[in-house]
Amino acid sequence: MWVTNKIKVENGTLDVRAYPSAGALYPIKVYVVANNVEYLKKGVYHYNVTENCLEYILNLSENDLTNKFNIRDQSIDCAPITILLTAMFRRTIYKYGNRGYRFILTESGHLLQNIALLSTSYGMGTCDIGGYEYDEINEMLGIDGMTESVIGEVALGLCGDNGNEMPGIYGKGNEDGGFSKS
Repeated sequence: MWVTNKIKVENGTLDVRAYPSAGALYPIKVYVVANNVEYLKKGVYHYNVTENCLEYILNLSENDLTNKFNIRDQSIDCAPITILLTAMFRRTIYKYGNRGYRFILTESGHLLQNIALLSTSYGMGTCDIGGYEYDEINEMLGIDGMTESVIGEVALGLCGDNGNEMPGIYGKGNEDGGFSKS
């Protein structure tokens, strides 16, 4: 998700990341909903790719979290983190026309797979969610649903079969929760 390299081009530099993007345009934005994370205030964060940090953008009450994210899927009731992906469609469509939409969806699949692989490596469960209420989430994030819209949701740190939380989220981490600037 973060910038992994900078390549010199005619007009300056091009930031690249650890997943493919058509034309290196990277139209996907990442938001983290912290529900129960040690060292993180409950709410919604925007992931800043250039600074590799989370920016707190929205306070959510217990009711807001339940109503907006745990609507259809009971398995995410105990997930401490939900990741939302949004797409800025114009960023890719201006170059690729109608094919740009397909490229955006393919890119979100690459990013979701990277999230699943990283989560697994840290011993956390994940679950891609397809039954989210995109109009409500778009409104909550302050995006219009046309030029930018939520296109993916994944819950991290799911409960195990025995009802205990998965390791990696609740356990002791570094003092900043492992989510701040490196």
